[in-house]
Amino acid sequence: MKKQKRNLRRTTALILSMVMILSLIQGVGSMQTVHAEEPEKVFQSLSLAGSNGDETRIGTVTYKNQETEKITFTKWGNTSALPTEEGSYFLSDNVSIESTWNVPTGNVNLCLNGYGISMAKDYERVISVGENANLTIYDNNNNQLSHYVTLNNWRGTSVSDNGTEETVTDGSGVVKVEGGYITGGKAYSYPGISHGGGINVEKGSLTLNGGCIIGNSVVYPQGLSGSGGGGGGGVYVSDGTLVMNDGSICYNCTNNTLKTPGGGVKLTTNSTFTMNGGKICNNNSRCETYGGGGIDVQNSTFVMNDGIIGNNTSRSSGGGISSRGDVTMNGGEICSNSANYGGGVKITYGTFTMNGGSINDNTVSDLGGGIETMKTGRFVLNDGIISCNTAGRDGGGASFRSNEGVLPVIAGGQITDNVA
Repeated sequence: MKKQKRNLRRTTALILSMVMILSLIQGVGSMQTVHAEEPEKVFQSLSLAGSNGDETRIGTVTYKNQETEKITFTKWGNTSALPTEEGSYFLSDNVSIESTWNVPTGNVNLCLNGYGISMAKDYERVISVGENANLTIYDNNNNQLSHYVTLNNWRGTSVSDNGTEETVTDGSGVVKVEGGYITGGKAYSYPGISHGGGINVEKGSLTLNGGCIIGNSVVYPQGLSGSGGGGGGGVYVSDGTLVMNDGSICYNCTNNTLKTPGGGVKLTTNSTFTMNGGKICNNNSRCETYGGGGIDVQNSTFVMNDGIIGNNTSRSSGGGISSRGDVTMNGGEICSNSANYGGGVKITYGTFTMNGGSINDNTVSDLGGGIETMKTGRFVLNDGIISCNTAGRDGGGASFRSNEGVLPVIAGGQITDNVA
């Protein structure tokens, strides 16, 4: 009798174990079959029918998932002002303005159409996108127009349709631009005055589907004392949204040593920036605190899915990116940037999660050729490659100097062929 009871207990235990195992297998199976949500439509190209002489032209937008959308663009022929009402417009000539274009409330689609917008007056930004304003910039260079932008101390001071490229040294030279451009912005970086030399976004949204934001700067007025502020030589975003699908942000600068980080782009106050393509290149931050030659992220979120952040420089740290927020890199390339610390990326606060892409060929004079972390900054590597970076003192690939207990997470990917 006792033997039968023991056998019964054993049989019952075996059956329960099998049930538990089957439950686990089913659970794993269900986890494996979970599908991610379909990605949002990402811009791929714009085709603009008709000619510049037409009053309206039909634009066909093609997305990467091959869906298309039609937009009717209205001709904009004024060469000294920009639209004051929402709508869709294409430029039929270059535009030179003497005061900031305040984008009207609502949705504005602007196709540069191979032409450009220049700020003719000193100490004025080019474009301001305020609350409830949504600006989408396209370019359609069917005219195959090229322009030569002359830079003087990082500001585009003149543009010619004929010329010769000259190497940019210390922010001065001549750059050839294929297609449309936005240039000449020069903004004060002083509390209550200004920030964002090229485009300033505050509680609005900006989508870049083409064009080149070039030769814009943020400066600190001589003779004034204080801690500075602002930043964002090319684009400044505060409590707003930036999406970059194509185009470039290049040769912009925060042109002083105070608190003006983000030579190309500055994000602050819960802003979001999604980069699906395009280039952020050859920008410069002279800020001695946080730097960010290409991008400075402060209390904001940056997601990089594709594109290039390259050849940017910072006087202090974060040649490509300086972050005090949250950054996710799913693809793209952070390359050939330079700084004293964190040639590719500097993480001071928040988390930098790398799921793909590459961080390569960046250089520093001191620590962290590819990546440097400090304070509560955390680095998570799930996939991707960090290679061929160089540090003058230590950490060719990465230098982890965060507070005790804030450890990097290396779950995959590669850190290889770096030099210190």
